Amino acid sequence: MAKCSLAIELDEPDRLYTSNDRIRGTVVVRADDDVQCKALKVRSGWATHGRGNIDSHDLHSEVLFQGQWRSGEEHRYRFDLPVSAWPPTYHGRFLSVDHYVHATADIPWAFDPKESRPYQVVSSKAPEAGIAEKKTVSPVVGGIVKFFFIAVALFMLFNPMLWIFGIPIGIGVGIWWFFKTYLPRKLLGQVEYTFDQETFQPGETLRATLRVHPKKDIPINSVIWTVTGAEVCVSGSGSNRRTHRHELFRGGQLVDELRILPGNKETLIPLELQLPDKPCFTMSLGSNQILWETKIRIDIPRWPDWNHSLAMQLAPSKELVQAATVETVDNGGGVSTQPTAAAGEEPDVTFAATLEMIQSVIGDDRQVDRIVDAVRELPMQLNLIPQRRELYSSSSKDHAYADGHVVIGQTIEPVLPVTMFIPRSLADEFDQATDRPWSGEGSIVGYDHRQNRLLLRIEP
Repeated sequence: MAKCSLAIELDEPDRLYTSNDRIRGTVVVRADDDVQCKALKVRSGWATHGRGNIDSHDLHSEVLFQGQWRSGEEHRYRFDLPVSAWPPTYHGRFLSVDHYVHATADIPWAFDPKESRPYQVVSSKAPEAGIAEKKTVSPVVGGIVKFFFIAVALFMLFNPMLWIFGIPIGIGVGIWWFFKTYLPRKLLGQVEYTFDQETFQPGETLRATLRVHPKKDIPINSVIWTVTGAEVCVSGSGSNRRTHRHELFRGGQLVDELRILPGNKETLIPLELQLPDKPCFTMSLGSNQILWETKIRIDIPRWPDWNHSLAMQLAPSKELVQAATVETVDNGGGVSTQPTAAAGEEPDVTFAATLEMIQSVIGDDRQVDRIVDAVRELPMQLNLIPQRRELYSSSSKDHAYADGHVVIGQTIEPVLPVTMFIPRSLADEFDQATDRPWSGEGSIVGYDHRQNRLLLRIEP
């Protein structure tokens, strides 16, 4: 058991932070016994949670105190930390991004008490059009990779037995290229597909242009243009690697009034689409991404269709930051950056509202059971902090997966202890999320009055 407890008090808990801001507050330490603290550390940063592997970044860390606390004492330590400019706070179906202030007390020969406090961030500009900064590959690593591929190629060249496998594969690739790329390009001649600008903001009109210049008249059925935005999250690795995809938006345009592309003449086809006004910005955070892509197809009768895809960037703007700030003031604080319809409709009964009702009647078992029965097995978006695995107990027999696991943890806000029944397919994901926020789909299945824990069943 920890000999002290930590709490974090933010000076402006409802503020919407942005680039170049600083977050200020106090770490409150309450000692239950005489404690020798090697270091009281506080740090700011962000972390993802949801279906994908956890990606995180600590922007700044500092030591607030080193020394001894006496039993019964309360101490307060001020902090002033920078705010990450990117990525912004985001809550979706399979991906959530939150910014935190973390405090940890390093106590020898005891559990280190920890505390986290989330805060909201909105960005006015995305670095490199929404691509998170990544470490560049060193020349040494690049040289090793090139040497490896050259060695494999030479090994295959001087080993005739491998030609038996290489020749059919090469023939198959050649046939695929001939039908998918060469024949459409040969028929249509010069084809150019471009955007009118490099990046777009939510709510803007996406404008693109298709230019075709064939050498002779070409009959076509139609031109199909699609625009999609999606959360793409990767969990696990190796044979346990899984990709989770949730579509945020799908739109497009069908051009079927044009039946002939005239020869020796450039045909210009303008394309327009209203983008959603939700802040689902292009993001690449390692295993977790929000991707926007456009695809265009020229449907040619009795001939392979011409296909092309082009990624687009949906980025924030200063106007969006100003609008969000106004909304925060109008609502009295607490503006949510969570996408609504574009990121999937939330249930009428939210997990946070249910927790508040349960917390308000804690101690009255009858009232707790009434609330739990009212929402039992309703699908909800859960926000949790897994802490450790536990052996099956009497409370597990009715709700646990046959080949799954039981995980002990807590909710984020308000804080309630929970027991989570997770399927085997999510075991690695929960192991990675230990003491870090996790978000996903599940339901409330009961309440354990003996251990005072809410029982949750996590959906695979």
